[in-house]
Amino acid sequence: MIKKSELSGVIEAHAENIRLVNILRVLARKNDLLKIFHDVIGEETTRNPGFTKSLELLENTDKLIHTTEQLHLMAVRSAVSECYELTRDYCKKTNNYQNLQNQPWFHVIRILRNAVNHNFFIEFCKFDKTLLPLKWGKIYMDISMDNIELSHKIFPVSVALEWLEALETFINDELV
Repeated sequence: MIKKSELSGVIEAHAENIRLVNILRVLARKNDLLKIFHDVIGEETTRNPGFTKSLELLENTDKLIHTTEQLHLMAVRSAVSECYELTRDYCKKTNNYQNLQNQPWFHVIRILRNAVNHNFFIEFCKFDKTLLPLKWGKIYMDISMDNIELSHKIFPVSVALEWLEALETFINDELV
């Protein structure tokens, strides 16, 4: 079983990954990353065949933007899934599961976790529908959202980071 102290480290690492991907998303839109890449590693190194596809990606801004968006989704999916599941498992094994379920963000994040892990659609099960409407932070869920595709508008990066912070506070302050 993962230790409580290790949970905090996992959460922090995921939050930093999301922040790093956000930086890359911005840079991909407004910078000549190919030139920056050449400046950092040098012209000779970029002639290495191992860099061919990477350089092609840096030359194609539209593809680079799309790829960084996909990388962002992957970082958020990984953060939400891993942090939720590790915390849930820890709480079950330490008799803290009810405490976890009582957190104001629990059901919202559980539903978002299901969406990012399955098909990127919010799909309310029978139990979820009994809880609606749900609100946590900037996220509001009601029955009209059933079967809609998850987007940055519904689950913005800032909210993912706020949840990771709230989760870390919960782990540090409320778990044994």
